[in-house]
Amino acid sequence: MTCIKLDIRCRGHHFEKRSGSEWYKLLGVVRSTYLEPSAVLIIMNLDQLSDLQSLGILGALLALASVSAVRHLAQRIADDLYNLFKRRIRRTATALYQGLRALFGVRGGGVAAPPAPGDPAAPMDTPCAAGMGSHDPAPVAALKDLVIRTPRGIYDRLEPGSVTELTKTYSARFQGPGQEAAQVTIRLANSAAGGTLIQNEVTTLRALQRDARQFAKHLPRVVDQFRTADGKLATVLDHLDGLSLRELRQRFPEGIPHRHATWMLRRCLSVLGYAHSRGVLHGNLTPERILVRAQDHNVWLTDWCYAVTRPDGTGQGFQAVDAVYGAPEAHRQQTPLPGSDLYSLALCVLYALGGNPAARTLPQDTPERLARFIRFLLTDSPLQRPKDAWELYRVLEGIRDEVYGPHRFVEFAVPEPAGQCAEGGQGA
Repeated sequence: MTCIKLDIRCRGHHFEKRSGSEWYKLLGVVRSTYLEPSAVLIIMNLDQLSDLQSLGILGALLALASVSAVRHLAQRIADDLYNLFKRRIRRTATALYQGLRALFGVRGGGVAAPPAPGDPAAPMDTPCAAGMGSHDPAPVAALKDLVIRTPRGIYDRLEPGSVTELTKTYSARFQGPGQEAAQVTIRLANSAAGGTLIQNEVTTLRALQRDARQFAKHLPRVVDQFRTADGKLATVLDHLDGLSLRELRQRFPEGIPHRHATWMLRRCLSVLGYAHSRGVLHGNLTPERILVRAQDHNVWLTDWCYAVTRPDGTGQGFQAVDAVYGAPEAHRQQTPLPGSDLYSLALCVLYALGGNPAARTLPQDTPERLARFIRFLLTDSPLQRPKDAWELYRVLEGIRDEVYGPHRFVEFAVPEPAGQCAEGGQGA
């Protein structure tokens, strides 16, 4: 019987898995293939493969997809290889893929056909954007006159946003063919490392949005990708009209009312439960990465650049550790767990309530049931800490009903920033 053996080496670590084990991409990169009569050894480095080698390996993997024992693994690797191949020769990749599928008789149960171009879940090509040269989009005075053109549409009226060591963020207006103008956010990589993080976010969000259903409204949506003339990668995301927990805490110096912090926590648990069910950990939750829209009580979890996928099977570790909000196991560089996200989330909510995340202390007026719930999520030991976000969502629902009574919508009125006239209810 044909079997699969994976022999993956990366950053000095060696991972070996056989078919039947749960396995997924290691650090977002799948490695190559070598065929033997009774075994398939996978040692891939796609970036070093020629187009001809890629085509041959893709065909071999599609052939393997017809073997039930290796179908699941071959499907994942073939799809990843297809995405790389598609970026290299966009015009013919889809035809080649479908032709190979027909040649090897791969049908529904084998490798699923990739989404059609234009489908929200489809991998986006990364053409060079006309109008954005090798220089940075600054100076600010010139931003409003800058026009960026990609196959998906036109971006103009750029405004500078946040800046980190790895990325820069801009707000812009997007106009697609036959579409109304819409506000978007452009995230531009400053370096190769920044580009890797940006691509990780895109890959993660596409995977999560594919079957998100009711959870889609809590996740950013990828609109487009392009590269500048000097090769810097940029991702375009829908504009999210909310305030971060950091900004809300600034509006509420004594802390967000705990009744409202409770529904924010529930929504975060809901979307984390969905992500964890797909094998994805956020990996770096902080107050800046949780956005809230006051009018309809919507919450987004943003900045999935540091997301980790199936760390128990891939050996992937934390890609970033926040000094204040990182879980103890993140500081010890241990394996990421669902409870790691829950620990960071609890500290974010503790901060929003007016507490001290460094000392892990809550305000004295926090309802005792809610306080015990948050402290439970802050258990130091990751093995003793709760790990099922959806179960915690249901527990918190009971706490909400016990503390505040039957559920009803209560307006969340957010004060205007200091120095502006306050208007009740204008929260986001």
